[in-house]
Amino acid sequence: MWALANRLLLSRKLAAVQASGEEALGIVALGEAAKVARIEPDVRAARAGFVKVLHTLHYADPEKTAEPLRALLAGEGTLVQPIQDAHQILLAGAKPQVIEALELVRMIDSPTPPAVAAFRIRNSTPTAVTALLERVTKAIEQVGRFKPEGVALAEPASGTILVVAPEPELLWWKEQIERFDQVQPAVTRNYIPRRFSIRETAKLIQEVVRGPVEGAAGWRLVEDELTGTLVVTATSAQHEEVERLLARLESSEPDARIALRAFPIRHRDVDEFLGLLESLLKGVPLPAATNNEEGAAGLNPTARDALPAPPSMIGGRPVPEASDLSLSKDSGTNRILAVGAPRLLDELGRLIHELDVQHPQVLVETLIVTLSDSETRDLALELAKIGTQDGALWRLASLFGAGVPDATDGLLPPAGGSGLEGVILDPGSFAGVLRALETVNRGRTLHIPKVLVNNNQTAHLDSLLQQPFA
Repeated sequence: MWALANRLLLSRKLAAVQASGEEALGIVALGEAAKVARIEPDVRAARAGFVKVLHTLHYADPEKTAEPLRALLAGEGTLVQPIQDAHQILLAGAKPQVIEALELVRMIDSPTPPAVAAFRIRNSTPTAVTALLERVTKAIEQVGRFKPEGVALAEPASGTILVVAPEPELLWWKEQIERFDQVQPAVTRNYIPRRFSIRETAKLIQEVVRGPVEGAAGWRLVEDELTGTLVVTATSAQHEEVERLLARLESSEPDARIALRAFPIRHRDVDEFLGLLESLLKGVPLPAATNNEEGAAGLNPTARDALPAPPSMIGGRPVPEASDLSLSKDSGTNRILAVGAPRLLDELGRLIHELDVQHPQVLVETLIVTLSDSETRDLALELAKIGTQDGALWRLASLFGAGVPDATDGLLPPAGGSGLEGVILDPGSFAGVLRALETVNRGRTLHIPKVLVNNNQTAHLDSLLQQPFA
């Protein structure tokens, strides 16, 4: 009966309400009911036909929750008032409609987990787009009533942006990311690393700023070792990241690390090379170089400060200084031992590579010919005479080595030797030998000595003929 009475009152634009601080119910105009009715602690236990309730929201936004409730509480005298700061919503209307509205609020105000989506950045960088999105969302909150609930997180390593937001809001985030991910013009700038070597700095920039290769369109980094400069072609956002990275490196303690390296010397004497390095690093005048040293190393004998001074802001590469490096030698392995900062050791390694070059060598091969021309004539005569006198046997003979036959045996000796030979024999009385020889000698002696000498050096060539003799 009471429910029927309340419906009858509502049809006449009247409502039964319970005012604040009163026990009895009163009948008021429907348009004034929301102002007069008290806030009910328990709507279901309320006696009035028109009730008002204040509900606290735990998860849902009051403004967004009020939109569907206004469609439900749309009659005259009803009230749907979101209280944004207190995260509450105030409802007023016929008791059955308010109870139905509270059921809808409980369904909306549920702990629904947000969605997570990854959006790939193809033209700009995740860091630049994320920073721009953060500025835009703050401006939207100040200007309009829409407040994005999601959060954008940059992932430079994968070239993506992670968005954590309610499912209906992901489409808005996608549109904003695509709008800001525009192709940026590539700009070329030069950077001069000072704390660390150019190679180490370039590797770090490639890994931190460029990111994956597939997402680095237009990116280019060149190591100019001649001037110690990094030439980077990239977008303005990437250049900002490079500048921040270099500023962090430059702010670190200079040369905090100490390393030991051994440099093999392959083409020169380690003692001479160590003296040359110490002279260069200390900036003292170099000794007069030989022609070979000038040609091999390209040094000016009168040069001072062969290595440039530490670089300025406009260019030049850092170079080792004698006070920063400790040099020694290992004669057994022909190596230079160096202790110092890695940056200086890299520069020293490049200097050694430029100076320790192979010397050009020349093979000198000569042909020495010795000619001889001689003519000799030999003539020998041997005579022998045998006789008796007064019973005595006597013999008279010449002894020149031609070999006279024995006149007593009566036999001619066999012919031998060379040239002309004549023998006269009167057995028992006389013997004679004639030998004649003419010798003509035309000879040639050939020598081919060789010597290997460095280019522009003086070589001495000796040829010795050894002649054995008895």
